[in-house]
Amino acid sequence: MSINEDLCLFKNFDDSWCIAATPPMIKGGWEWKQTFTTTPSTESPVLKYYDLELVPFVQVQANMISTLFLQNIWVNVFTFDLDQFKTNIFLSLIVNEDFGICPGMGYETERIIVRLLWTMKFWNCSKTLINDLADFSSTWTGVFA
Repeated sequence: MSINEDLCLFKNFDDSWCIAATPPMIKGGWEWKQTFTTTPSTESPVLKYYDLELVPFVQVQANMISTLFLQNIWVNVFTFDLDQFKTNIFLSLIVNEDFGICPGMGYETERIIVRLLWTMKFWNCSKTLINDLADFSSTWTGVFA
C-alpha cells in the first residue's frame, strides 16, 4: 500500500468502506537558545548570567475521512479534522556570576480546534404497493414487482 492509497476495510464491485488520511500527522523536534548577558542596570546588584533554554515540541494535525458506500442502500461519510497545533515544554537553567542556579520548567499549548462532520444519505427508493384496487397481480408479480 503506497502513501497515496486509501485504507479499505472492504471493497468490491458495488460496495466499499475506505478511510483516507492526510500525512504527516505528528512532527516532533526541539528548539534551544542560550544567552549570556547582565541584569538590567536599574536593578541592584547588576549580575552577569548565562541562560540556557531547551524547548522540545510536538506538532499535531489530522484529517481523516471514513466513507461507507453500500450501492443502492446507503452512503455514510464521517470527517474528522484536527487543525494543526503545537505543544511544548520549557526546560531552563540560569547560572549567574556568583554561581547561583535557577532551574525552570513550564509548558505551552496552542489552541486546539476539532471539527466533526457526519453525512448520511439513504438512496431514494420507492415501491408501488397498490396500483389498482381490483388487480394486485401487476404490483406483486408483474415486471416492476
